[in-house]
Amino acid sequence: MQDSDYYSYTELIPDGPTTQLMREVARRHGVVLIVPMFEEELPGSNYNTAAVIDADGSYPASTADAYPARRGLGEVLFRPGNLGYPVFDTAVGRIGVYICYDRHFPEGWRALGLAGARSC
Repeated sequence: MQDSDYYSYTELIPDGPTTQLMREVARRHGVVLIVPMFEEELPGSNYNTAAVIDADGSYPASTADAYPARRGLGEVLFRPGNLGYPVFDTAVGRIGVYICYDRHFPEGWRALGLAGARSC
């Protein structure tokens, strides 16, 4: 079921309040964070996204769920991601982020490994 009331939870990444807060937390504690959020890229373009925040508080990038689960799980609020399977160089090494329903599609795991991800 799609409920437009949930659109009020969307944020711009990296300029939204959650990303800004988590950048400060990462910097303060020296940790790498993967922060899942409901992203609004443009009005009506919403994604199940994870922001990658490095230990110095920098924001290298984010990635979006390539295959939002449609049937029975109510994720019709999301559009399929359009960023592919990027790999990020962080303080803890090269990492890849796989989101939610993507786990059912092995080509993403393969793409992350071939791109040098050491952790997923």
